[in-house]
Amino acid sequence: MQVIELYHRQMCAQSAKVRRYIETNNLKSKIKSHDTDSQDWARQQLTNLMGNATVPVLLVDGEPIQPTELILAWLQANLVDKVVV
Repeated sequence: MQVIELYHRQMCAQSAKVRRYIETNNLKSKIKSHDTDSQDWARQQLTNLMGNATVPVLLVDGEPIQPTELILAWLQANLVDKVVV
């Protein structure tokens, strides 16, 4: 099973876009969420990984995905249930 983590900020418009997508598609149970404003360790971990604390970042098994459009595309392709007609 993949480990999927979202690093985000509450007051970031791009982070909010990703969070809305996750909520709309019922993906919250599949993704660990880390708010880099309220969790200092998360901001430090993100900075160590990326060299900065720019959000949003989706980590899939430790591999970062950025920017927002690529995050949304990955979520759509890999986690959103497909409707079979």
